[in-house]
Amino acid sequence: IVVVHQFGESESQTICEYPSLPYPPPVENFSCIGDEGQVLITWSILPEPNHFINIYRDQQLIANNINAIENPPPYINDIYDGYGLLADYPYSYQISASNSEFLEGEISNPIIASALPLPVVSNLSAEGGDARVILNWSNLEDYAGSGYLYEVIDDNGDVIFETDNSYAAIPDLTANQEYCFKVRAFSLGGYGTSEESEEACAFPQ
Repeated sequence: IVVVHQFGESESQTICEYPSLPYPPPVENFSCIGDEGQVLITWSILPEPNHFINIYRDQQLIANNINAIENPPPYINDIYDGYGLLADYPYSYQISASNSEFLEGEISNPIIASALPLPVVSNLSAEGGDARVILNWSNLEDYAGSGYLYEVIDDNGDVIFETDNSYAAIPDLTANQEYCFKVRAFSLGGYGTSEESEEACAFPQ
């Protein structure tokens, strides 16, 4: 620091402030396990004063200075923490520790993890009717407490019908011409869309 006044400048003086605590060590035994609609994040809790945890997903901080003694692992990354979560989508997770002065230590190497995939529609059948095709399939169990909107897909890959039932009637078709369809499930909970079912074909009358 140098003080300047009308008679000149004072002698310079250096003032340094150092943290009273050292930086925390790296977090050990960091792991991420995918589950239905969530990823479970675990680690070994560091003793005080280095017991605060930061969690990153795709290099974005999603949990800041968690007191791991009061809130021990696992940390659950799900759709309710405000950052969204797609089923079967790979996310990159990292972790670091902070001390009681919130000085952050080394950030870990990334771990890739994803929530379990959405179930795929099965037992799709097609039956020809009067200028229409009747489709039936097995109803899916809820994923992470959420149901589905079923999407019927035609030969061109276009969604032509949507329903929350496990059946559909596709009207206004040409008699004696084969039509083929697939069905996929769109999660009403915001977890994305499932893979498409096997194809089912029929001839309208």
